[in-house]
Amino acid sequence: MDSAAFLKRVAEALDHNGELTRGQAFEDIETWDSLGMLSIMALLEELGADVDTDAIAALRTTDDLIAMAGPAVHD
Repeated sequence: MDSAAFLKRVAEALDHNGELTRGQAFEDIETWDSLGMLSIMALLEELGADVDTDAIAALRTTDDLIAMAGPAVHD
């Protein structure tokens, strides 16, 4: 899956109105909360990525999340 498709899935998982972009800070996304983090963990598990709750909580940008998704996401 390319990064644009992945970010679309992330926006859906977060129930975010609008598009997410590469490099966007999670602190600027109002639905980035504990429930949103759980949704992202489920998405990453679906993609076969290793999920660590501390690592999810430490994410700062959408680029960090793309890197965490590993080979499941490419450009």
